[in-house]
Amino acid sequence: MTANTSVKTSENGAHSAQKPNFARSSSTGKGGVSTVEGHGMDQAISDFATHLRDLNRSPLTIVRYTDLLRRFCRFACAELHRDTVAPSDVDKALVVLFVREGGVPGSQALASTRNGRLAAIRALVRFLLVEERLARDPTRALQAAALPEQAPTFLTAAEFAQLCRTVEANASDFYLRRDLAILITLWNTGLRLAELLSLDLSVTDFEAEVFRSVRRKGGKVLPVHFNVDVTIALRRWLWQRREYPNAATSPALFLSDRGERLSPRAVEDVVAKYAKLSGIPKHITPHVLRHSTATALIRAGNGIEVVAEILAHSSLDTTRHYVHLVGEQVHAAVASLASPPHRRISG
Repeated sequence: MTANTSVKTSENGAHSAQKPNFARSSSTGKGGVSTVEGHGMDQAISDFATHLRDLNRSPLTIVRYTDLLRRFCRFACAELHRDTVAPSDVDKALVVLFVREGGVPGSQALASTRNGRLAAIRALVRFLLVEERLARDPTRALQAAALPEQAPTFLTAAEFAQLCRTVEANASDFYLRRDLAILITLWNTGLRLAELLSLDLSVTDFEAEVFRSVRRKGGKVLPVHFNVDVTIALRRWLWQRREYPNAATSPALFLSDRGERLSPRAVEDVVAKYAKLSGIPKHITPHVLRHSTATALIRAGNGIEVVAEILAHSSLDTTRHYVHLVGEQVHAAVASLASPPHRRISG
């Protein structure tokens, strides 16, 4: 295969390329990519997914990487006019084109989306290099696109209270206590959405006010402390939870109305619905609540190291090193987020 391509890195770190002269496959499926997966790449992707599970990576991370890599595999088959491709068939031009278009000719993705595609391919390549199943790194000369600098969106305590009042005013009885418990737990712990939804009943210790073992980003299993607001909200939800399907058999703390572990998309939709109804002029997502936790902790006078510990960050831009704190310090810091007594829904 030959291609007239030139890859350049701009001053802001974004990679760009003149479009390679690859012919498009006429046998394409949805999204403009081949419907046939290459068994060589497919096996490599499966082995890589197993490797990530062995490293205790987040299930959501594994699914996201696997889906991206399988899309890349189908894209490579289409570009090379083959039914199958091997990892050794992948070159820089293929990577650049997929990162830029995602398998959809002419599309333009955000820098964060392009970076996600590149990260997935690069992670697979590095795994194969270590396994000595690949002799060269086709991603070596590529750099991640520079992300626009912008201050993270966050809610003030007053805005979060307004969001909760919106839930109280608009949620049906069936969802009220669950949805409030989700928001209050996110606000008072700084958990990532995937971490929240991984919680089981068995790890929830109300007496110690701690989730005993939570798989955080990077695969670390750590305790996560909470406060009295979370205790109240969760106890009220657990009373309502008994009415949900599979409540007696499911280990999941948060259930859907079908009795399944609640999905990330479902929580994102719930937060978006109440955010719109609240009239708060901000784009509110579960991750915005995590930013809000960090801001509230700092405003409450907690040091950056304490905030890093609570959020399970290995580092912060303003932090030179990561400091592990004893459980009492972390618990006290989380407790500082507890709101003063206010009107709550009846139990």
